[in-house]
Amino acid sequence: MSKPSELATLAREDAARHRAQLLELFSGRPNCVVGAFCLADESLLRELTTEVLYLNIASNNHQAKDRVASSPDHRAKLKGPAQLKDGLAGDAAMVRGYPNHHAKYWLAGLLDEETPFGVLFSGDLTASAMDATGEVANSHELLLVLEYAEALELRSFVRWLMMAKPRTEVLPRRELLLSGSLPRLPTFRKLVLTSPNKTLKREILALIASARETLDVTTWAVDSDNEVFAQLKSAAKRVRVRLLAHEEPANRRALEELAQAGAEVRFCPRMHAKVWLADRDAAPSALVASANLLADGLEEGYELGVRLEPGDARLAAVTSFVVGREAAASRWVPTAAPAEKVVRSLQQLDKVVRVAPRLKLF
Repeated sequence: MSKPSELATLAREDAARHRAQLLELFSGRPNCVVGAFCLADESLLRELTTEVLYLNIASNNHQAKDRVASSPDHRAKLKGPAQLKDGLAGDAAMVRGYPNHHAKYWLAGLLDEETPFGVLFSGDLTASAMDATGEVANSHELLLVLEYAEALELRSFVRWLMMAKPRTEVLPRRELLLSGSLPRLPTFRKLVLTSPNKTLKREILALIASARETLDVTTWAVDSDNEVFAQLKSAAKRVRVRLLAHEEPANRRALEELAQAGAEVRFCPRMHAKVWLADRDAAPSALVASANLLADGLEEGYELGVRLEPGDARLAAVTSFVVGREAAASRWVPTAAPAEKVVRSLQQLDKVVRVAPRLKLF
C-alpha cells in the first residue's frame, strides 16, 4: 500500500470508529452539549437519542473565502444561521452562536444534579470528520475521553459560556435549562483555554520548554507570527522536533522556516488534530487542544485543551496516533533560501574560474 493510501485508510477507519464511539458514549445521556466551529453534516446529531441537545458553534461567516478554505470540508456547503433555522435547529437542537468559537467538545450532564461526562474531539460536524462512507476524503482526527475532574471543568466552562457570554444567534428561541444568577468565573486546574483564563499558550510554551529529547506537533494550520512558533524554532536546535501538518499553500512559508531551523516537517494531507507531545519514547507528556499553531488560535476566541502528564494512560493512544501517521507521511525537504542559492552559485562559478585554466577551457 502506498503511503498516501495508508494515510487515507487511517483517516477513514478513524472516522467510522469515532462516529460509532460518539453515538455509543452519548446516546441516552441527559442534556447534551456539542461544541464545534462549523457544521456541514447534521446526521450524527439527529441519530443521538437525548432529551435536550445544544449545539454551540461559531457565529462567524462560514461562507467567507478564508473560512471555507480553513475547513477540511471546504468543498462542502457549511451551514449558516438561516439553514440551521430551517434544519437542525427547527426540531433537533438548540443552536447557539458565539464569535470565534473554535473549541471542540462533547458534554453530557449539563445540570448540577447530573453526572458530567465529556469528550474532546478534534473534528467538526462534517462529513470529512465522521462519515467514512461518502465521497469526501476523511480528515485525521483525535478523540479523547475526559476524566471525571476534567468533565466537571468542561461543564463549568460550557455553563459559563452559555450563561455569561453574549450570543449572536440563538435558534430556536427556547428557554435555557440553566437558571439563576450568572456564574462566577470558573477555576480551571485541568483544562487549558484561551478564554476565559488565557492558559493555553502558557501551557504549550511550558511543554516545549520541558522537552528533553523529542517534541512532536500536529496541526492543520501554522503561521510564524507568534511566540509559540518562535519557541518551537528555538527548540529545534536542542531537541528533535517533528511536525505533521496539512499540505496547504498558506502553511509553506512557516514550515520552511521550521525545516531550516532543524525541524523534521512531514506533510499529512487533512491532518486536523492538534497535538503537542514531548519525549514520546521516554517519559511522555502531551497537550491535546483545538487551537491551530496560529496567533489568533493561541490567544483569541474560544479554544480548549487538556494537559496529559507522565503516567496518564491516554498517552498511549495519543502517541500511537502521532507515530502511525508520521510513518506514512512524506518528509518535506525545504528549498534553499534565496541568499543561500546566490552564495552556492557564486561558489560554483568561482570553482569553475579557478580550474578552467588547467582544463584549457578558455
